[in-house]
Formats: sequence, C-alpha cells, structure tokens
Amino acid sequence: MKYGVREVVDIVFKAKADMKLGNMSFKKGQPVIVFDSAKTSSLEGDSTEVFAQGGKGNPKRVSWSGEKSLTFTFEDALITPISAAILMGANIATKSTFEQHVYREVVCSTTDTLDCSGLVADANFTKAGAEAATKFTGTVWATKLDDDGSLGTAIEVTDPGSSVNALTVTGAVEGNRYLVDGYVDVTSGTSISIEPNKFSDYFYVEGNTFWRRESDGVDAPAQITLPKAKVQSKFTLSMNNSGDPSTFTFTMNAMPDYVNGATKKTLCQIDVLD
Repeated sequence: MKYGVREVVDIVFKAKADMKLGNMSFKKGQPVIVFDSAKTSSLEGDSTEVFAQGGKGNPKRVSWSGEKSLTFTFEDALITPISAAILMGANIATKSTFEQHVYREVVCSTTDTLDCSGLVADANFTKAGAEAATKFTGTVWATKLDDDGSLGTAIEVTDPGSSVNALTVTGAVEGNRYLVDGYVDVTSGTSISIEPNKFSDYFYVEGNTFWRRESDGVDAPAQITLPKAKVQSKFTLSMNNSGDPSTFTFTMNAMPDYVNGATKKTLCQIDVLD
C-alpha cells in the first residue's frame, strides 16, 4: 500500500507521571494540553555511523551504526499559558490581583493636578476582561517632557491618592506635558515565570493525522506515538508592527519507552489504518 503524506498533525500531550503545572495537578496518563492549530509538523530521525577503512584508496569495509535519535517538531499558530509554560520550561500561576505597569503622556490642565483617567483606559484592561484599577499603588513618577520629547525634571509622588482621575503632583505646571509612570492593581490574570532551573516535564505524546492512499485517494487515519518525549526549552517570540504574527515552535526529543500495550521499548510508533 502506498500513501501520500502531507496533512498536519493534531497533538495531545499526556502526563508521563503525576505532575504539577503551576497550580494545576495532572495524574499519569491525563491529557495536559491539545494542540489543534499547528501550521507544520515533522518527524526527523538521525544516527551516527563509523567505519573501518583501509587498503588502497582507503575504502569503507565495515560499518558500526549507533546513537539513533528522533525529534518531533511542530509549529503552532497560537499560544496559551499552559503551552507557553511547557515551551519555556516556566511556572504559571493564576492570580486574582497583580500589579500592572502603566505609563502615559498627560498634559497638565490644572496646576498641581494631572488627569490620568486615560492611562488605565489605554491599557486595554477592561476590553481584555480584567477589572480596571481605579487608583495607583505605590510611588508614581511624573516626568516633564521637553519640547523635543526628551525627559526633563522628574517629580516623585509618594502618595498618589485614591483615584487615577486626579493625581496630585506638586509642582506640575499648567500646559506642560508629563510622562506619568506607575503601577495599578488589576484583577484576574496569569503570570508565566521563566526560572533558571525549571524545564519541561516528560510527556506521552500522541499525534493524529491522515495518510492518503494512492489506490483510491482515501485519507487513512494515522497515529504517531512518542511514548516518552521532552520539549526543548528553546523559543523565540517575534513581535513586529507589521507582517505575519509570531508562531511557536515545539521541538521534542524522543526517548525509548513502552507504547500503551507494547512489550518492547520504542522511540516512536506509527499506526496507519487500512
């Protein structure tokens, strides 16, 4: 039977052992995440080979093969906090409140007072589903902007008051422009913390795709199983003001283990239904 292979793979990561990801717990065999928005996927094998060589012309006479390796790579169009944590080898935590940095250029309309209401609105908290803060937390800096946009004299505001709508800045001059920089409390969000000594766990990986039969053009279901795989903690987040959005590349190293029901360890098993 001959097949054509092109269709991208949908992938499920299952916990290889009982594990925690942030404040979430998963039991062995439990699905951790489903990837159904991959753009590309590839399975690549490699090995090393050395030779005994000798005689006239130094021909190869005997070979030794070893160090077989297999990597499975896919490029996802979208990212989630869980997939980001797996890719980056990071911790994730859902928080009910956390500090968010905000800054904005404000024109002083009343001496010693800056209206910073637009500062929170511009940050898009409400549109994103978070509850917007109504006051600053901690120290706020109001720095005068010179005519060329460079930073001038800074005024430290240690008591920003109870509302972002009226920030008292002693010394602020009517008509001057100021860069206001501070922090506000925002409700609901997820923090992804990339720590130097944290890396991805092992996963049982199953990928589902189709191989098209040459004889009748039927798409036969095909399943790729990596019984033990570990995601490399290598990533790039590309952020640009034009062009295509960033994609997220997951590269896994396969290691020998038992596919469910098998009695022999394998790096990978491919099952095609006919």
